[in-house]
Amino acid sequence: MAGLADCSPITEVLREPGSHKLWVTRGAETWLLDLTPLTSTSQGQLLLLPRAWQSIKITSDGYGLAWTGLTLGWTELSEWCVQQMTPAERYRPLLPYLRSHEPPLWLPPMSRERLQTLLLLRPNDLDKAVRSLGAPTELVYQRLHDIALLLAEYVGHDALLPLLRRPWPVARRLNRITLVSMQDCLTGGHPHLVERALISLIFVGAT
Repeated sequence: MAGLADCSPITEVLREPGSHKLWVTRGAETWLLDLTPLTSTSQGQLLLLPRAWQSIKITSDGYGLAWTGLTLGWTELSEWCVQQMTPAERYRPLLPYLRSHEPPLWLPPMSRERLQTLLLLRPNDLDKAVRSLGAPTELVYQRLHDIALLLAEYVGHDALLPLLRRPWPVARRLNRITLVSMQDCLTGGHPHLVERALISLIFVGAT
């Protein structure tokens, strides 16, 4: 891929919830890395441990990533690059679907108040979402904004409240007491459990 040889240091790394994927920003480009194949090797098996995976940080020279017990330089990491985008597009897996919708649904991020209203969240729920995901506040708001737009489009405003608050089968499969509803997923660090269902809905609707 073009840009992989960029000499810029890594300035940001974000974990993608529910997977072994990373959003890594270098200079004017962000890369989505999928380290899933690495976890099946003796070198990367360590990353299967949640605490080890969460210990990720940028190396002191800025040209690699380090976990407790594992350090990888950019040359090694680049083997697992699956997508290139601009930093403004990072951490937003639904953005391509919003843009391809007819008419396009991609809009500037809504205000905190509007986001709370659309997703029927309490004021402290958004703060909880930011803490759970461990990502910058603005990026969490953008991600929830994308979910809100697609939910409103495909489900409708009248059906949104019961859908958000009723037991969500996808969440219940994780067997966690704190994850029952779609709202729990959005505020508890698991937005991907809602996003995957929306993507499936979009594909089914298009066939």
